[in-house]
Amino acid sequence: MNIINPYRFVSAGFTDPTDIAGCELWLDAEQGVYSDAGTTLAVNNDAVYQWNDQSGNSNHVTQVTSGSRPTLKTTGINSKNSIEFAEPEFMDSSTPVVSAPNTIFAVHVMTASDVWGSAIWDSDANVRHNFFWNASGSPDSFRAAAVNNEDTTVGSGNRFDQFITAVTYNGASSSIFMNGADVGDGSVDLGSNNLDGITLGTLRAGLGGGNYYLNGQIAEVIVYDSALSTTDRETVETYLADKWGITI
Repeated sequence: MNIINPYRFVSAGFTDPTDIAGCELWLDAEQGVYSDAGTTLAVNNDAVYQWNDQSGNSNHVTQVTSGSRPTLKTTGINSKNSIEFAEPEFMDSSTPVVSAPNTIFAVHVMTASDVWGSAIWDSDANVRHNFFWNASGSPDSFRAAAVNNEDTTVGSGNRFDQFITAVTYNGASSSIFMNGADVGDGSVDLGSNNLDGITLGTLRAGLGGGNYYLNGQIAEVIVYDSALSTTDRETVETYLADKWGITI
């Protein structure tokens, strides 16, 4: 059983991520996962063509190339649905376009990393707005990057843990939380890059020379168009911890 900090709670009236204003994207592997362009729901081990946005904004992510499609696993993160990626698999969308400040959440686990690292998300256009395992760093760590980079204090010994990650891209007030803990390594100004569409499972198109593919699973992704308050961030983290059985 997962154990949640008893001082955390889901705010009254919160039922899903759209209850907080400004939800631009909500991908949930428990719903809206298709083996084609939105007609046939995927079943276990199906290649995923389309993952539907539940925010109401229709920012669905897709993969039209058959050899690059990830796989639905119905016994994924803690026996719930997850999308499993392995090189060269990824999904993307040209929307949403969300200016900074913004906040991005993901539930993910990495099972292996190549010599360069493994990306969880990035922009889809040629503007970096990403979060990835930086295997070529010193020391190795997760990294949020926009105009500038900020590494985390999560090191190699924990890189294969299950994580609920929340990154706020907000200039010098940016922050990185993993499983509820502030893990940023300092007050780095991440800059003001937009999230210009979204890529899951690798860095944005044309970057990395085929490196940084995720070998692992993503279960949920949520994007907000603001720097969430502490109360709202903790509400979303607690909701995700309850849902996916991850201790925060």
